[in-house]
Amino acid sequence: QFTLLNGLTLVVIILIVTTAAIFLTEVTSNTATATLLVPVMGTVAIAMSLNPLGPMIAAGVATSYAFMLPVATPPNAVVFGSGQVTIAQMAKVGLWLNLAGIALITLFVMVFLQLIWGIDLNTLPAWATLATN
Repeated sequence: QFTLLNGLTLVVIILIVTTAAIFLTEVTSNTATATLLVPVMGTVAIAMSLNPLGPMIAAGVATSYAFMLPVATPPNAVVFGSGQVTIAQMAKVGLWLNLAGIALITLFVMVFLQLIWGIDLNTLPAWATLATN
């Protein structure tokens, strides 16, 4: 079913899900986006025999990176409502923050999950196979 992702490396999958989550939260609720993406990414990872924690954590964290538009989060609306910042200014700066977020979340997931917590992202853990049976 997810043939578009088959054959992609884990880092590319993490980049795709992070990018999708970050830009989706610019126009939708962060909570709704996380509620949608996290379980889907878990299912996709299990279907690809990967540890679902990588894509799920990337999707979950990325939904907190909405910086471009006033409608993205209440704090963005408050800043815009002050009249000191235009939508164009928010979009320009927010785009750079989003791009930095994509890079940092991908780095965090690919490096720190494995080095600090010892999570092997390329191996489907036993608990994930039990959950699918």
